[in-house]
Amino acid sequence: MDNCVTEKPKMSLRDESYFCLLCLHDSTERIIKLYYTYIQFRQLLTGEAPAVLVTMLLVLQEKKNGLNDRLTKAFPGYMTAGKWHNQSDQIDYLDSLSDESRADLQTICATEMKLLLLVSEMMKK
Repeated sequence: MDNCVTEKPKMSLRDESYFCLLCLHDSTERIIKLYYTYIQFRQLLTGEAPAVLVTMLLVLQEKKNGLNDRLTKAFPGYMTAGKWHNQSDQIDYLDSLSDESRADLQTICATEMKLLLLVSEMMKK
């Protein structure tokens, strides 16, 4: 019996651009939720929120809005159809990315994980 793994065909450059921007958008949204949760937690415990965190939250929201605008303008059909908006669909299509794009997404994911750990540590304090 042959144990070959069939690799999915590579995405077109347009699909890959959309996919990577969408993943960056989704990652930014998760990071925003982490910051917001931490700020709420801080306010609950201390009655205040550090201005730097509120500022960072606003900057991240602007970045997410910019990514959303770019996605909507450059890929209106994909956005309307919700192409790859489901996280399990995104995971299924990772093999279709170029090695360079996959490496870029791994870097984004690692950054997100570092921020998750940082926020987790800040919440412990």
